[in-house]
Amino acid sequence: MNKRNRESLMLRVKHKASSFKSGVVAAVATAAALPGFAFAQQTATFDPASVLAGIAAMLAAGILIYTAWVAAKWALKAFGIVK
Repeated sequence: MNKRNRESLMLRVKHKASSFKSGVVAAVATAAALPGFAFAQQTATFDPASVLAGIAAMLAAGILIYTAWVAAKWALKAFGIVK
């Protein structure tokens, strides 16, 4: 086995490992998103209101963080600290 074949083999093995890892992560995320796992209740009832409230809360937090970043960037430029 020459150097070129070893490198090719290593690249293929790394790609297979990466693909396997991605598949495992996707499977775990899918299982965690199921209503039974997502809500710690005795019965696996799906409550869309709580899901939408959680999404709205995360969206509001993201908008708040982005707004703070824009304001900080503007302030730094206004004071001449960054260009």
